[in-house]
Amino acid sequence: MKRPLAFITAAGLALIGLFLALLGARLALLGGSLFYVLFGVGLIATGVLVWKNHAATLHLFAALLAATLAWAVWETGLEFWGLEVRLLMPVVMGFWLLLTVRRSRLFLLLTVSAALLLLAVSYGTRDRYQVRQTLQ
Repeated sequence: MKRPLAFITAAGLALIGLFLALLGARLALLGGSLFYVLFGVGLIATGVLVWKNHAATLHLFAALLAATLAWAVWETGLEFWGLEVRLLMPVVMGFWLLLTVRRSRLFLLLTVSAALLLLAVSYGTRDRYQVRQTLQ
């Protein structure tokens, strides 16, 4: 096999995408968000593009990450913990793709940077001493 790293990356993205698409469909049927289905399908497509060494690989993932950013802010506002759980794994995947795919990286780099900036701003503006009441 000439490209073992490409195979591992493509298979990993496709498997994670399949998992998200299937369980996201179940969540959508229960009244949840369709986002996980769409993101899962996008990850499968990204995995296929990685395997084919296609020029649009990083552009597709950057679009997925930008959509994830918009969805995360729409769902949680600038609440740090809500953003963190929605953005951490896609940002890590973006870094992995930046390291492994040898194509035009600028668009993905800007999108990953925007996600990290949003996380930093939300972390810096969070209420450090917020006390929540519990039911007695």
